[in-house]
Amino acid sequence: MRRNAALMPQIEDALDKLEDAIKRLANAWNTSEGRRGRIAENRRMVTDEQQAIEQEREALRQEQWRLRKESTTFQHARDEAEKMSSELETVQAEREKVRHTMRHLLSNLKTLQKELRR
Repeated sequence: MRRNAALMPQIEDALDKLEDAIKRLANAWNTSEGRRGRIAENRRMVTDEQQAIEQEREALRQEQWRLRKESTTFQHARDEAEKMSSELETVQAEREKVRHTMRHLLSNLKTLQKELRR
């Protein structure tokens, strides 16, 4: 028993050290688990953000394509309008020439009529 009594403080000291080691190990485990959990959560957040960015990028690509198509359509419409405007100017110029020629003919007819009446 004496021997047991002499070993008792050493055993208690060893048990205290063992309990401390178990607590440190548990803290380390919890900390690493916590870190793993935070890392996993951060990875999920990054993945979600990447997906959101990809969706936004795709939406922007579609919008860009739509705007290019619309722009091309407007350019064709503008070109067509310019062509029609040019044709209209040509027709109006021709009409003015015809009108001038008809006035000249009418004037000549009136002159001829006056001479025939004499």
